Order: sequence, then C-alpha cells, then structure tokens
Amino acid sequence: MSDGGDAMPELAELEARKKMSERELNEAMQMLQIVRDPSVDWNDKKKTVDTVIEKRAAAGRELERLEKQGQELAAAILAKQQTLVRIGREAMELSLCRGEIDEMIELTRKAIATNNNAMQQVHFGGSM
Repeated sequence: MSDGGDAMPELAELEARKKMSERELNEAMQMLQIVRDPSVDWNDKKKTVDTVIEKRAAAGRELERLEKQGQELAAAILAKQQTLVRIGREAMELSLCRGEIDEMIELTRKAIATNNNAMQQVHFGGSM
C-alpha cells in the first residue's frame, strides 16, 4: 500500500470475501436445518453431511495454506528487518567515519597553516 490507489482494490477484495463468507454461512445454516429436520429423507441428510465434511476438509486445507503463507511472510519480514538493522549499523559507521574524516581534515588544515607560517618565517627571516 504505497499509495491510495492500492487501498481501493484491496477494500473491494475484502468486501467480496465478506459477501462470499456470508453466502457460505447461509448455506451452512441451510445444511444444518436439513440435517435436523426429521421429515427429510436419510439419503438427503447423508448427502448433506458428506457435503459438510468436504467443505470442512477444504477449509482445513485452506487454513494450512494460509498458515504456511503466514510463516513465509513472517520469515520475509524478519529478513527485511535484519537488512534494515544492518543498513542502520552501516549508516552509523559511515557517520562516525565522516566525523573522524572531518576532524582529520581540520587537523590537516591547521598543520598546513602552521607549516606555511613556519616556512614564511624561515623564508622572510621572521620579518612579516
């Protein structure tokens, strides 16, 4: 979700999933009523129970798939976090190096200025 354009399709997808879940819930309630209804033939009840078992197995497989996907995402997030920590450390090291380099540049400038003053005194015999 880097910009607002990504949010709308994701919201639409979530709404579609919600409607599908509501539809499946209604179907499950109808199946439950078929199984509970004493006037429904045993073969119809058996078919309904078989359908419920198949749906439950499919839901179990989907849950396993989602759990695996969650583990993969968690591993990817951890890897990215470790990369960010490494980059942060490198940035700190570079910042420290920059500070040391700035200090060395300042000391070099002072040494050059001192050396130039000494050379001028030697060259002009201290008459400046």
